[in-house]
Amino acid sequence: KTMAAVAAGRRRLLLWDIDGTLINACGLGVRSFLAALQDVYGRAFSLNGVCFAGCTDPAILKNILAANEFEYTEMAAGKVPEVWKIFEKRMQKEADVIRAEIEADSLTPDTTQTPTLNQQCTATSPATQTPKRPYVLPGVIELLDHLSKQKNVVQGLVTGNLQATAMIKLKSAGIDTTLFSVGAYGSDPHQNRNCLPPLARNRALEQYSGLELQESDVIVIGDTPKDIECAKANNFVSVAVATGRFDVDQLREHNPDYVFKDLSDIAAVYELLAGVPL
Repeated sequence: KTMAAVAAGRRRLLLWDIDGTLINACGLGVRSFLAALQDVYGRAFSLNGVCFAGCTDPAILKNILAANEFEYTEMAAGKVPEVWKIFEKRMQKEADVIRAEIEADSLTPDTTQTPTLNQQCTATSPATQTPKRPYVLPGVIELLDHLSKQKNVVQGLVTGNLQATAMIKLKSAGIDTTLFSVGAYGSDPHQNRNCLPPLARNRALEQYSGLELQESDVIVIGDTPKDIECAKANNFVSVAVATGRFDVDQLREHNPDYVFKDLSDIAAVYELLAGVPL
């Protein structure tokens, strides 16, 4: 898909994935998720091969229960709101502890020692991972900052995370969540992830009076085949970045419009996303 330079009066809507695209959460969501399930359903759960990459949290919950031979009955479904409440509470508590330790200089972020996203997907319990601070992936802070100053760009989020836990993750990594004015989340009503980008687009149109967004003006940036799929399913532009579980070649198999090894080439990525040179 070819993107022309942005014409006067038109804008671009950039829809960012979070995990593996903007940040590495270092297992923060995995630990909190499994602990919340145990609190609510009264037994321990393991991932048993269930991977979080590109999935929405409601889908992950069902997949984990199935992988642990726990029947998703009407009674189990009725307890899901309680799972989300405890999930958010546990994640916020861990994030507060990590931030306090960093502020006390007792924990120094070290990206060379943090688990990869692939390792997160093979963890078996919260106890198998040492809590470490989520960190921002290469080029992200500078890129978000430059894009926030471009008047023709609206930045938003499209993520499988619940809205509340998405904000906790981003803040824990040091990202200013006010940079994202719209979003669609795993906590929104949806059949699958493909429903989320148009929901974010509609919210942008509602929020900004006179905003016009053609399909080629909406760009989904993510690190998994599911991110590519949810863009292509809506005829939006897909930009893949190989900073998660999938390398460049694996992502190219799914025919994204553009693919980057990472976001460290600020000028090149900025020009692609904003439609104008930096």
